[in-house]
Amino acid sequence: MTTIITARDGQDLLALVPELAGFRPVESLVLVAFRGKRSCGALRADLPHSSDADVLSAVASSLIGLLCKIPEADAVVPLVYTSARFDAGNVPPHGEAMNAVIFHAEESGFLVRDALCVAADGWASYLDTAVPPGGHALALIAESTVTAQLAAERPPGAPADRAMHDQRGPDPRRTADLVTRQRMGRLINRFRAMASDPAALGEPSAELAALLGLPAVAEMSVNCPAETVSELDAAALLFAMQGPPARDMLLIHWAFGVEAGARAERENLRFAAGEPGAGRESAALFWGEGPRPDPERIEAAIELLLELVARAPRRCKPPALSMLAWLNWALGRSSRAAVFIEMALAIDPGYGLAEILETMLSIGRLPEWAFAVPVAAASAARHDGRTAETSVRSSAGRSARRAGRRAAQRGRG
Repeated sequence: MTTIITARDGQDLLALVPELAGFRPVESLVLVAFRGKRSCGALRADLPHSSDADVLSAVASSLIGLLCKIPEADAVVPLVYTSARFDAGNVPPHGEAMNAVIFHAEESGFLVRDALCVAADGWASYLDTAVPPGGHALALIAESTVTAQLAAERPPGAPADRAMHDQRGPDPRRTADLVTRQRMGRLINRFRAMASDPAALGEPSAELAALLGLPAVAEMSVNCPAETVSELDAAALLFAMQGPPARDMLLIHWAFGVEAGARAERENLRFAAGEPGAGRESAALFWGEGPRPDPERIEAAIELLLELVARAPRRCKPPALSMLAWLNWALGRSSRAAVFIEMALAIDPGYGLAEILETMLSIGRLPEWAFAVPVAAASAARHDGRTAETSVRSSAGRSARRAGRRAAQRGRG
């Protein structure tokens, strides 16, 4: 059932935006897209802290280009979220950035319904000629009737604030106790020894059963509370994902289902045998081309991987962290994906999947399914998987960060 929430003015829309996007934007440019009078998605980019007209135009052009990919979107409300202040003034900050967005939106044929700013001490519309000194009180957003309606729409037992985190998400740096991590390390070493000893692979054991039944272990683990996954199954998954073929199979299995995972496994075997064209389907899915993955499976896989990362020895974390990055990217959460990429590369500066994902984020790459918002389902309420987000990062900045990580790694060596 589609829930329609009516936002009658700026404060109502601002109360709704975190629900639409699934997070509280900070230092962000956000575009709320509309089909007619109903919202159909939200796009986010890092707020450019620059007065250079070319930089602002490039960021605005990129964002509007993404907006153009949402089917039948015809209107937009751009918003700025900033830690800057009105103080005693009545002009919203970052007006140059907003002017660039409005210009490119109108040039591309979009109706700009409003343009809003949420600053540290107030909010206002850039199109309002009678903004009070200091802007409107931020308390008006919390007091909006939309806030109460959203609370009433939540099912019993749901968190009071589904968008309680900013776009980087909850802190992922949780960890299990040392004894648990040591036991996990010993189990992973046992799997590693088995894999290098053909004789051991012929001896029946619980470890062998876990390895041979990896797809079943993966499916069972994603369908139960993450904290209840046994140490043996957790170790089997962590060991398997150390190898790229099994890692990629697990990623597709969790995102697209059991059959897709089985096809990816067969593709891996054909690729290993040198069959021309093998691996193209999996590569397309990884790049974000193909059917939309199941958001509920992805959310469950994210919870599972967070648990596995917490239990894993440090050296075994980069594959799981990179998978967390991809799964968040697949849901349009690029800023959240960037957190996991940074964590993976801090452990292994040359880890391939993390570097590929970092490059994808730096060019603003988003999965095609992020824009496939069903026309009949567009509403003014957030729907998982219908929001898209991009972090605009320069390639020069990415290269500098990578060089710094590698220098630090050499220094530790």
